[in-house]
Amino acid sequence: MFVWQAHKGKVRSLAFSPDGSLLATATGTGRLISLWKPTTGELVRKLQPGGEDRAGLSVAFALDAPLLAVGMTNSVRVWDTARWEVVAVLVGGERWTGGFYELAFGRGPDPRLAGGESRKVHIWEGLGRGHLTPPRKPDVAFNIGNVPCLDFSPDGSLLATNVLARAELWNPATGKSVRQILHTHSNHHGPVKFSPDGAWLAVGYRKLVSIYPILYPVSDVAGDPVTCTGHTQPVWSACWSADGRTLLSASADGTARLWDPTSGAELKAFEWGIGAIRAVAFSADGLLGAAAGKNGKVVIWDVDG
Repeated sequence: MFVWQAHKGKVRSLAFSPDGSLLATATGTGRLISLWKPTTGELVRKLQPGGEDRAGLSVAFALDAPLLAVGMTNSVRVWDTARWEVVAVLVGGERWTGGFYELAFGRGPDPRLAGGESRKVHIWEGLGRGHLTPPRKPDVAFNIGNVPCLDFSPDGSLLATNVLARAELWNPATGKSVRQILHTHSNHHGPVKFSPDGAWLAVGYRKLVSIYPILYPVSDVAGDPVTCTGHTQPVWSACWSADGRTLLSASADGTARLWDPTSGAELKAFEWGIGAIRAVAFSADGLLGAAAGKNGKVVIWDVDG
């Protein structure tokens, strides 16, 4: 395990690069995006977004393209990670959209990007073209009601969202709702994550995480969820292991917990003393885990250790 003080205040969002060599962090208060070497805590680079955006709110790497997206207070900036140049400035379909608090990339060399703000989900197509164009409005947008968490299914055919009282599956090409999953109303937007094989959907709300089987067609009744209980305060983040056999959740109670998704049994609890944990992630190869939160510290651990 390795811990370092990354920021003076909280870390709102973090993400591993596809090869695991970089960890990006955003605080939600400062403009700069920090890139770290996760095994040493060395600061490798700081990205300075242009424009009038006040803060970086969210970060996401594409798995199959050299792209890093940063959700800002008025736009989304996309960097080519081979050259570290901005290749896209993305804006909402209306003059005022609010901050882009959540981001999710689809798969493939020319991936979609979904961005969630306080009223809508925006989806932009064709981000792998590699050259800067004027600010682009979304190709698809739909009303959501609250700030959602977002995730694409592995095959890209579905976009999952989670808001205060329901999760929902959408057709990202049309913005049409495919299926709703109602849950107990929560006072925050809990995480939503597809398993690596797309067969399960983890949905966080209040102090719980429920894991739903996803059957095709998705309009079919898929059976009762498995629910993981143990956190004592709201769940803020979740991620699947690379093999899909375990699920990690993080909470305002200052703990991260590892679960068996088939039974809901708690396998292990972590408490590093870093305050309320806002974000957790596994590297794409499944070798490293990362967590960060209220006091600005980042924890890195060897998943197999």
